[in-house]
Order: sequence, then C-alpha cells, then structure tokens
Amino acid sequence: MQLLEELIYDLDTYNWFPRIFKLESHINLWKCRSLSFVGKVLVINILRPSKFWFLAKVLPTPEWVVSRFKKLVFPFLWGSKIETVSRKSLSVPVHKRWPRPH
Repeated sequence: MQLLEELIYDLDTYNWFPRIFKLESHINLWKCRSLSFVGKVLVINILRPSKFWFLAKVLPTPEWVVSRFKKLVFPFLWGSKIETVSRKSLSVPVHKRWPRPH
C-alpha cells in the first residue's frame, strides 16, 4: 500500500505540479497588463487549459488541482474584484444556457 501511495504522489509531482506552476507564472506575467475582459478571456483560453484537459483525460484529477486552477484563473479574470457572474453560471454547457430556436 505504501508503494501505491508513493506512486500516486509521484504522478502528481511529475504531471500536475509543472502545469500549475507554468499557469501561475503565465498569469502573473499577464496581470501587469491592462486587458479588457475579452482580452483576459482570450489569454485564459490560449494559455493553459488545453494542457490540463488533455492530462485530465489520461489521469485522475486531484481536487487540489481543480481548486488551485480556480484560485488562479478567476481572480485574474475579474481583476481581483467581486465576481459579477457566478462560477456556476460560467461552467454551464452552452446547450443549457440558451433555449434553441424552434
């Protein structure tokens, strides 16, 4: 059992930590620029999520990764202000947001 726990820790260390670190460093670089909301959304979409999504399909995603991702992305998006749109609304699939025209 100890060996399995060490293996899981190693998976986290070698797979998730570098991606979180890179995301954090890229966000810190972009924070010093004055970007519009649309600009921030573009930066977020281009920066790193694809790397996370790919890895999440292959390995189980630890809860701390999801939490850290949200703690990095949402304050950047809203400029450390109060979030004007709830996180729950932002993560709703497109087909559930708007009714389809008949």
